[in-house]
Amino acid sequence: MNKVARQVAQALCAYFDDEFRHHREEQEAWLFPALRSRASGEAAQRVDALIAELAAEHMRIEQAWQELRDILSDIAACRPRRLSAEEVARFATLYRDHVEKEERRLITLAAQLLDLGDAMSVGMTKPR
Repeated sequence: MNKVARQVAQALCAYFDDEFRHHREEQEAWLFPALRSRASGEAAQRVDALIAELAAEHMRIEQAWQELRDILSDIAACRPRRLSAEEVARFATLYRDHVEKEERRLITLAAQLLDLGDAMSVGMTKPR
């Protein structure tokens, strides 16, 4: 096993194990409820629909990640495994599409419904 491949596999495991979990927990525990509490009427329907989409995507990304994680963990530990380009592409597409949806729709909606203090409390922005 190539040392660089092991290091990359280890870094990917660390990032997605910690950062994606934190991202998901923060959104589902704080941001989604904050949006629901501020939205009314037609906006509430849009919020509920978007939250349902994003939560379902969180589950699909988590499932796809767990499949890749087992392989990457073995590579990081110098245990030979075959990494499928199709699996990697599938995961990358799921993740990229999710991030794009958050940037395009979730952040816009949050900016409309939450004030700066609310946004900072859920990590949407950093103070300058």
